[in-house]
Amino acid sequence: MNESRLTGKTIPVLDGFRGLAILLVLCYHFEIIKSWGWMGVDLFFVLSGFLITRSLYPANGLSPALYPYYRNRILRIVPACFLSLLLIFIVVPLVWSGADSPAYQILRKNQWYYWTFQTDIWYALDGFPAMVLLLPLWSLGVEAKFYLVWPYVTAGIRTGRYGARWLYLGVLVVMAIIIRSYAQSWLPAFEQVYRYVFFLCRLDAFAIGAALYFVFSEGGRGVQNRWWGLIAAVIFLYFMGLFVSGNWNGHYSSNWIIYLGFTLIATGWASLVLHTLQSNDFCNRLFQAKWLAAMGKYSYGIYVFHYPIWILVHRIHLPASLLLIIACLATLLIGYLSYHLVEKPFLRLKQ
Repeated sequence: MNESRLTGKTIPVLDGFRGLAILLVLCYHFEIIKSWGWMGVDLFFVLSGFLITRSLYPANGLSPALYPYYRNRILRIVPACFLSLLLIFIVVPLVWSGADSPAYQILRKNQWYYWTFQTDIWYALDGFPAMVLLLPLWSLGVEAKFYLVWPYVTAGIRTGRYGARWLYLGVLVVMAIIIRSYAQSWLPAFEQVYRYVFFLCRLDAFAIGAALYFVFSEGGRGVQNRWWGLIAAVIFLYFMGLFVSGNWNGHYSSNWIIYLGFTLIATGWASLVLHTLQSNDFCNRLFQAKWLAAMGKYSYGIYVFHYPIWILVHRIHLPASLLLIIACLATLLIGYLSYHLVEKPFLRLKQ
């Protein structure tokens, strides 16, 4: 395995996967695909597990320095997110008559959840808010907690035995499944949606992303060749069984998805990423396509701003198809501007 692929700044294929993830999210929220699209968030979580583990446990064996690690995470997620919050909570009340509505006032009253990246906890306790301007930001709360705890959660991986690493990651996966399945009986104040948005319920995706990194970094071509087909077959049969039995309509709220589906989806994404990283076939060429990599490059700004844009555009009285085109173009433009005017200047400080 070429170490430069692991210690370099970027792995080009992963930009393509980020592009796919944001496309799925846009298709879901813009109602192009009314099911399935939510799986793009699971792909983001797997990629985060891979990349953050890579930054903490590089192939050159150097010990991670926590100050630059946390500094870089803050510089990556805070500027664009805080800009969106300033617009929603400071500018919107000045220009929108609907700011007096009870739904907006509840959102404004609870804005500290957004500023402190605790949105997943708020949604878990109270459900999704009626004012959905910032609805997708729950995943940033999940990501922020992952960034915060991962250096400590995985501290034993560096010093532990090889087999203990996989046991440790496996325990995290099982723990997430158990919490999704039973936490409401322990914490009755939680709403049903906690199983989708609460940080501890999504640990399996990050752990699977970390496992993906270790397999890839240790030259796991044999592992990929051996297990790729079996993993794909198991996941395909599981979801086909759900469809045939009528237990799933493509939505994340199904108990079958909650119990095991999220884990299988994350495993499927990880398997596809691993296959693409280790091959030169159609998948590798697809995920290195310039247009898909560009979507990945601008994906964070697109993710942060797309929902307010979608809601704003729908205040215009035009045919639905035209509104969709306007929303897509506006979202891509804002994502581009966010990257170059907001994100990139702060990313330079990482140097």
